[in-house]
Amino acid sequence: MQLPGIRVLPIMMALLLAGPAIAKDDPTAPASTPTASSLPAGAKSPRASNKWRISFDESSKTDGQIIFRVWPKGSDPIEVSVVVRKGQQENSIARSARDAFKAALGKGYGVETDDGEDVLIKVKGKTANFGLELVSSSAKDVDIDLDRE
Repeated sequence: MQLPGIRVLPIMMALLLAGPAIAKDDPTAPASTPTASSLPAGAKSPRASNKWRISFDESSKTDGQIIFRVWPKGSDPIEVSVVVRKGQQENSIARSARDAFKAALGKGYGVETDDGEDVLIKVKGKTANFGLELVSSSAKDVDIDLDRE
C-alpha cells in the first residue's frame, strides 16, 4: 500500500516488531508461562488435588490483573492471567477467569462456573492432579478464595 510521500510497509513492520515490547509494558496483558528460572528460589507446588474451587467476591474498584499458577504434578507450572476492569462484578470476573483457565489449560481439564461467582477446575481422564495458587492481584477490593475439593 502506498500513500503519497509515506511508505506504509516499513511502518507496519515496525509496529509488528514492537508489538511484543508494547504488550510487555501493558499491566493488563496476559502473563506468560513461567520458566523454572523465573520462579522464586525454593518455589514449591501447593498440595495437589483433582479439583479446585476459586470463589470471587465483591466488585473491582480498579482495572487490574489476577495471576494464578497451576502446578500439574510432575510438570512445569502454568501461569494464568485474568484481566479485570474497574466496576467488574464477581460473576463477570468468574466468567473471565473461567475463559482464561480454559485457554491456558486445554482439554485435560474441565473448567466451569458454579453459583455464578465460583470457578471449578477439575482434571479429566488421565491428567495428573494439580496444585493451585494465587500469585498476585492488582484488582482492588476483589476477594479471592482457593479451596481444594
